[in-house]
Amino acid sequence: MSSETTRDASRVTRYDYKMNKLLILTEKCCNTISPVSFLNGYLQEAGKKADEFAIDDITDFNELFALASDYEIIGLSSWGHDRREILDLLYNLRKNKKITVIGGPGVIEEHENFTHSVSGPGEYLLLDLLNGKKLPSFYKETKEPPYKFQLTDFSREKLPVMDNNISVSIRTFDGCYWGKCYFCTYNHNYSNRLKLLDERKASIISNTLDKIVKDIKEVKNNGEITFYMSHASINRKNLEYLLEAIKKSERNFKWVTFIRLEPWVMKYMRDIGSLKGILDIGYEFICNRDLVNKGCFPEDEIRLSLEAFKEHVPVKGNFLYCIPGAEEKDLIECAVNIARIRHCFSSFVLGQLFIEKETEFYRRRKDFHIICHDDIIDYGSSEYGNYMPHFEDYSGFRTLKDYSLFIENNKKFALSVAEIMETEIYSWEDPIDIEVKLPPVDKDKVYNIISKYFVDKDFIRKSIDNSWIYLRKNRDA
Repeated sequence: MSSETTRDASRVTRYDYKMNKLLILTEKCCNTISPVSFLNGYLQEAGKKADEFAIDDITDFNELFALASDYEIIGLSSWGHDRREILDLLYNLRKNKKITVIGGPGVIEEHENFTHSVSGPGEYLLLDLLNGKKLPSFYKETKEPPYKFQLTDFSREKLPVMDNNISVSIRTFDGCYWGKCYFCTYNHNYSNRLKLLDERKASIISNTLDKIVKDIKEVKNNGEITFYMSHASINRKNLEYLLEAIKKSERNFKWVTFIRLEPWVMKYMRDIGSLKGILDIGYEFICNRDLVNKGCFPEDEIRLSLEAFKEHVPVKGNFLYCIPGAEEKDLIECAVNIARIRHCFSSFVLGQLFIEKETEFYRRRKDFHIICHDDIIDYGSSEYGNYMPHFEDYSGFRTLKDYSLFIENNKKFALSVAEIMETEIYSWEDPIDIEVKLPPVDKDKVYNIISKYFVDKDFIRKSIDNSWIYLRKNRDA
């Protein structure tokens, strides 16, 4: 076993408790404080505590199995943890009479290889298990646990090895007030609890932000801290409460909120900028047709992106491709729109759509002319693993109509967008995830790039000319 794995294994048992019964397996991420810190903030009042082991690429699973066998309960987050060896580890622990639990955003139904599957927050279930209560194999939680934070020993040991950029996920509320996008499971997995963010809780959030910063500064004095608010899309009233909470704090941090680009956001853009806010936006796909039912209008998205740039608000732009039903003209329009606002992005992500169960794309797959591969969609059930090199396996679907043309058009789109964003990809299937600081782009350059890949040059020119007329009007206004 490597020295790194040995260090992690010793860390997990080096606590002052006689013997913690609960072990949580998490993903090793250098600059993010683990959510187990929040779990322990809740458990500590009952005299309980979870130990933590961070899995990485060099983890020795034989050693981890021996370590985990000393615990009664072993929990795993589904977020990013669908590797065959991890699932095999949990399966074998259950065979050895251990209680195994899977939770996280990916859990929407019972996983038969685990003792318990939990949809929604897992704090209540884990405390009940630690207290010896009998619980159903599938558990759906709708209540939100108390808002607490405890910087664990594990996190304190991690802090000195972080660089000066430290990110922390903060539980504000879960769910999405829209909840209608065809590809999304978030609103299904986490009940909409937007109403729970109020003036009282905003005050708690403000105090908690300052407490976390103080705890971190004791260990990492020069660290720059960014808080990620754990909600899918914030609505108007909750944004007002969140802004008030940040105004009451000492404001020695940055913060990120997920938001939909709707006209009401314009009113708050200046406050967001002055309070060091960052917008994480699911643009998904910007064209005149709403292919994923996100309910936003392209010109609103463009106008608000330009306003964010004007108010010095960093924007994390997230886009999808390989969307069922996307045609050549849709892809051209989206590439043009990305070019229109590329200078507004502080980071840019483009990835293939992955169809999950309990989404409209899956439920209505016949309407969308899709074949879904359930053995790929079900975590851990494919003989060859879940992440395949071919598009139809990676994304878990293929379109029935004009499949070859669909693939070819999306290939052109991915390559043209990579060139617009001035980045290189080895294959059209490679996701793009980059930090950027690009200047506005000339429309003739956009035309030259897109026309290299798509043949309908008249439509390309028309789309660009119409878009740049709008940009000129917006600048004049």
